[in-house]
Amino acid sequence: QARALSASPRTKVQRLLVQKLKHAKHADQVSRLLRENEEVVNVFAVCTAMSKYKAFGRPREALAVFANAKASGLRQNAYTYSAAISASETDWRLALELLCEMRDAGIEPNDFSYSAAMW
Repeated sequence: QARALSASPRTKVQRLLVQKLKHAKHADQVSRLLRENEEVVNVFAVCTAMSKYKAFGRPREALAVFANAKASGLRQNAYTYSAAISASETDWRLALELLCEMRDAGIEPNDFSYSAAMW
């Protein structure tokens, strides 16, 4: 029973990646971590990377992470779309486009999605 509760090695690596991304000190570190761990990137890592890029003033890189995740077949959710909308803060047209795309994909926008689109 204890074995059923323990995380798989892949899950442990994914959690570690998210922690490392959270503590990244600069955008190049985020890029390196994503590149070195691309086989285990999940939606948590995508959201964390986009948030860090936005915090570092690199919204284009944040949106590139989102585009790459979609292109790789990673299933998007309200959190990944919301992070992308937030990263598009200076381009309200893109934010609205992402909101529409989100709804078209059958993903219901949440409060954060709408507030990110307004700012």
